[in-house]
Amino acid sequence: MNRRTFIVALVALALVWTGLAPAAPVQAGLMADYVKNAAGQYLQVSGYNTARGSNQLIVYTPDYSSPTTGNNAFGIEIVVRNSIVTEIRDGKANGSLSNAAIPADGYVLSGHGTSPSSPYMWLKDNIALGEQVTIERDQILNPEYEVEGVLSKRNPAAPFAFPGGRGSGELVYYDAAYGYPTTGTNEFGYEIVVSDGIVVSVGGNDSAIPVDGFVLSGHGASKTYLQQAMVGAEALVDGMQVTIRVTPQSYLEAAALRISEAEQRLGIALSEYRDIPADQAQTQIDDAHTLLAAAQASYAQQQWTETAVTAQQAQDKALMAIYSTMESSVVDGRAVWYRANEDSPQQVAATMERIQAAGINTLFLETVYRGYAIYQGSPSFQQNPAFVGWDPLQAFVTEGARLGIEVHAWVHTFYVGYEGEDPLYPRGPVLAAHPGWTALDRNLQARTTLESNHYYVSPGNPAVQDFLADGFLDLTDRYAVQGLQLDYIRYPVSSTAAVPYEMGYSYDQVSRNRVQQQLGFDPLTITPDDDPLQWAQWVNWRQDQVTTFVERIADELPAGMLLSTAVFPEEEVAETKFQNWALWAQQGRLDLIAPMVYKTDALAVVASASQFLAQMNGDTLLYVGLGPYLEGFDPYLLARQVDAVNRIGAAGSASFSLNTISQSYLDGLRAGPYRSDATPPHRPEAVALLAQDVIRKIDDIYLPGAGLSLVDADELKLSLQRILAATPGGGAGGPNTAIAQEIAWAQDYLDQHQGGMDAQVYLRLMESFETLAEL
Repeated sequence: MNRRTFIVALVALALVWTGLAPAAPVQAGLMADYVKNAAGQYLQVSGYNTARGSNQLIVYTPDYSSPTTGNNAFGIEIVVRNSIVTEIRDGKANGSLSNAAIPADGYVLSGHGTSPSSPYMWLKDNIALGEQVTIERDQILNPEYEVEGVLSKRNPAAPFAFPGGRGSGELVYYDAAYGYPTTGTNEFGYEIVVSDGIVVSVGGNDSAIPVDGFVLSGHGASKTYLQQAMVGAEALVDGMQVTIRVTPQSYLEAAALRISEAEQRLGIALSEYRDIPADQAQTQIDDAHTLLAAAQASYAQQQWTETAVTAQQAQDKALMAIYSTMESSVVDGRAVWYRANEDSPQQVAATMERIQAAGINTLFLETVYRGYAIYQGSPSFQQNPAFVGWDPLQAFVTEGARLGIEVHAWVHTFYVGYEGEDPLYPRGPVLAAHPGWTALDRNLQARTTLESNHYYVSPGNPAVQDFLADGFLDLTDRYAVQGLQLDYIRYPVSSTAAVPYEMGYSYDQVSRNRVQQQLGFDPLTITPDDDPLQWAQWVNWRQDQVTTFVERIADELPAGMLLSTAVFPEEEVAETKFQNWALWAQQGRLDLIAPMVYKTDALAVVASASQFLAQMNGDTLLYVGLGPYLEGFDPYLLARQVDAVNRIGAAGSASFSLNTISQSYLDGLRAGPYRSDATPPHRPEAVALLAQDVIRKIDDIYLPGAGLSLVDADELKLSLQRILAATPGGGAGGPNTAIAQEIAWAQDYLDQHQGGMDAQVYLRLMESFETLAEL
């Protein structure tokens, strides 16, 4: 099997398992953007308009989602206007100089690091006020580079101390002799797949092992080493020595592989009768071939930069074709989390228009966080000083109504303060006013050590629950938001295999007194080893405190107001954070639930979301939370993760967060899974819209493609028309009964007549009727 054949198999496998393939790292390859100073010295750009990470140089332009960089004081920021340095803000020298404003006629260079060669030191030593600075884009300063590595082991043998035998910091080699079809590794590393000596896939874990190649899998520093590879690079292994080599030829290989992937995805989508703009995808593929031929001609002339630039254009065109092979539903929950940083209603309008242009229909707006509210007049929460003098919540609600975007108030529940952020209230304003409400660990300490200096109020204190309920219900009474989302609806981390029970919460006096009164013991005097039965009661009691609050809010919200929670996806959070989301969903207490499945590993995202979906009941809709803020994400990966969770039957997805993703992420979503405008699945019109769309697919895709007979098409369309007729009506039992009966009839019909239709058409239609049933 050669590498082209393997990439075909890899694409098919990725579509079957996850709907996506791994993403390329941002900094791999020869071609890069550089900052050039007045002396002609260069520093490579790490990225644009994204959160600044360790040892990175990030450029912030007026296209960023915020008017300021939002960075802390642990770096340096250079303000450039019309290519001239107008301000140097060294946060390490003066902490007030962080978070630079982004000029309309320029940009901000933001550098971090501590070593002499770090972006911080380079900017500090090589940029001067008043000098000229330029950004040189798509440059190749050296036509080739090699990076060497050393394997920790080859084809590890069971029993494994770690999944796949890959331990901390290790670089592991797997080939066919390993004896398993995939590496078996967990999501905490990074892998490259090599076929015929060429890297054909980068990123992810638990990769399929090619017959004619191998997989390199790294964790820790070895993960960082592998991230220097790009698709198309050479990868050689000699004994325990590894060499990764990138040359201009690598760009040609990468473009050819991306085109091959696009062709295969288009073929699969057509064979599955997917609802896609197939002609558009084919045109984009043809254009990519033309660009690749031009890149090959440049290569023959040894024009290395032109080779790389044109090959990248071919990749980009093929990527647009891949986006075109993703389905886009007319009923879909498309959400994004967002922390407001605007200073006027006009800026709010611009943010909301940007959201609408991306095809997003739901905004989870951070409304109460760290003990402050962004809005005015709360009986419980002070207004955040950054917004005093105006009401951003009302501005977002107004713009949401104008643009057709739902606004859900995303609120922090029991988490109320962060040490070191608020000079006026070191523990936040809530605990400043009510110090007796503080959640305490077993050593009676308030500040969490496992959650970066957070402060919580105790869920077991009835006064706390009254205070929070009053604040949240006042919000939903006074503002026309469509929903309330409870975040941090839990205790601090209290018990895991790696966390001793002494660090658990909360041993505040009110909770101890209540447990003593209700259960007959003081929880501070028991241990899980010495008193297992009482400890189990103590665990259940803490779960009950959180569940009681969820139930209270669900019961007291205004009619028609949606309730959702942002939760950890792991089942064990009921034992470690006392967040029993499975119970809330099964009881129908929630309208939406958003598990935070923040991973770059494709298989892990789908596996976690699938497990979560299996525990849902028919009344709670699943919006899978995705983490494009993570290192290793790119726009392609986000679009494919959205496509993947749509394929497994999630009602929608939510991206964290708008503050940290660039416009290219939104453009990728709009070109792919958000291509068509969509209605959120809980809206009354969703059933009718979906039924109409299924009729369109029958007429435009399934019948012309000979996927089903005219007789079957007519019968199913009549059923869908009866569903449409029932949607606005009343009648005995209400419209839901009539619709449910009609859906059941259609599903029975499909089962009885599936032999006369294409198997993929049967699956597409069955999926559609199952979605109608869920709605």
